[in-house]
Amino acid sequence: MWCKRWYTNLSVSPCQILDVLNPNNESGKITLICRMGHEKVGSMLPNIVNTVHKFGKDVVWTCDPM
Repeated sequence: MWCKRWYTNLSVSPCQILDVLNPNNESGKITLICRMGHEKVGSMLPNIVNTVHKFGKDVVWTCDPM
């Protein structure tokens, strides 16, 4: 399954999307690909990673700095 989430859309948190896509939090089921450009990745990606980690979501991370 593929889901594109525009990172400036703050109406739904990444964890809410993960709860729907992977309700049992199965390891290796979800890969988050962060593509936000080199000028934004340093300021935005840490917040996303910390939020996902704080809620205990088991995901695979990959980053395309474009």
